[in-house]
Amino acid sequence: MLRPEEKHSTTPNIYGEHCKLPDFDKERHVPLLGLINPKSGAHVGTDILNICKRTSYYQHRFFNIIEVVKSKGQGGALDIFRIELFAARDEARKINARPRVVSGGGDGTASFSLFVILIALKADAERADEGLADTGTGFVWTDQELQECFPALVQLPLGTANDFGNILGWGSVYPGGKTNLGCSMTPAQQLEFWFERALDRQATVTSFDLWGIMPQPGSDTCDFKVCELTGQK
Repeated sequence: MLRPEEKHSTTPNIYGEHCKLPDFDKERHVPLLGLINPKSGAHVGTDILNICKRTSYYQHRFFNIIEVVKSKGQGGALDIFRIELFAARDEARKINARPRVVSGGGDGTASFSLFVILIALKADAERADEGLADTGTGFVWTDQELQECFPALVQLPLGTANDFGNILGWGSVYPGGKTNLGCSMTPAQQLEFWFERALDRQATVTSFDLWGIMPQPGSDTCDFKVCELTGQK
């Protein structure tokens, strides 16, 4: 979510000042949130955030991912993101779906977005009375909720290589990017078309593994070594 005090880009929005994202249709669409890196795509991320800010459905559900991580205190951007994530979960349950999170940035932003979702769901004993009690998983959602409701990631390719987005079919360049110059649609139309696909209830959801290095049972820390190969390449 853009905060009022954030600085807007001084350059014209590449999508124009009248670009409009698709209206949310609960009969056709899946609840959608966004974590966008404003610096990605030579600040195209900022352009997209500014468009989201002036569009009713998206203005409360799309966030500057850097601000979310920097504002983790009580009442901060992370708390607001968590509230919207819970709301999207409840809305998605009604249509037997899982919510979706648009990760806007390069390949690294995808893992960064997953990190933000996980810290948003992390239990906090000191705030248990606020709904952040541990359900026995270390998170505020139960195992079943994590399995059924953990948001599907939609990669908006704003990076350089964009391998992750390309592999999953979301494109190797952002809507309106230079390699799309031969497209008959304007950048604004490309962006609207991309979001229609991201919202589409019929879009295929693909499973992939999420893993990490975990401490041994009974321990709060990990004990491991990182090795580096040296010598002539």
